[in-house]
Amino acid sequence: MKKLVFTALLLVGFSALPAQVQNPVSWKYEAKKKGADYEIVITATVDKPWHIYSQNTGKNGPVPTNITFKKNPLVTISGNVKETGKLEKVYDKNFSTDVLFYSSKVVFT
Repeated sequence: MKKLVFTALLLVGFSALPAQVQNPVSWKYEAKKKGADYEIVITATVDKPWHIYSQNTGKNGPVPTNITFKKNPLVTISGNVKETGKLEKVYDKNFSTDVLFYSSKVVFT
């Protein structure tokens, strides 16, 4: 009986442990007034050892980061989303190509 109770408690204890980090990227959003317009700034902070792929990963690479906005008749979106941060380039044998990513922080404007 003690073995059964011990096993049950052990299983319950292990089931409560997460298999991996749930949210390795935290996001911060802000709108900066630029004359009559606004500039949207999205900052992604990435926990180690995770990374976030660039919007420009190239053909045959991993799925790139994609920034989209809901349509709003009161808002006009102009220009492309720019990314700023320490861009890293590494050959990835899984994709057989160079991949572009950010390891600690990237700002999308």
